Amino acid sequence: MKTIFDPEVRMGLIERVNRITADSRIKYGSMRPDQGLNHINTELQMYLGDVKSPPPIGILGRTVRKLRTLSPLPIPRARTPIEMPLVGGVTYSIDTEKARFPQLIERLAGQRKQQEWPIHPLMGKLSAKQYGKLAYKHTDHHLKQFGV
Repeated sequence: MKTIFDPEVRMGLIERVNRITADSRIKYGSMRPDQGLNHINTELQMYLGDVKSPPPIGILGRTVRKLRTLSPLPIPRARTPIEMPLVGGVTYSIDTEKARFPQLIERLAGQRKQQEWPIHPLMGKLSAKQYGKLAYKHTDHHLKQFGV
């Protein structure tokens, strides 16, 4: 499975982010491109510990979600309830969000050897390897949402 700890994978994601425009067609979901990019960036900030995450869900839900999300299967397109600050109903500058993405993903990749990672609210405790896969898979899921 791909991971953001692979430099070629990171470059591919950055190139795809740069192809998103405010007019990018929404293939599924309800977020606009600016909201989707902000959501991806805020999620990366959560992985870095810069943004406080919502409280974790119960152990059964965490286990099921972790197994499903970290498997090779694609993330389902069904709408998952997301709490603030991971999505907001406001408008964001798409250029600002596009500029933030490479900085955040490179910073996250630079912490590969870090032993302690923030507790993920939907999956509980994750290793660096799992966060690397999750960052790729989550970003890829939303980029596909906008056709890139």
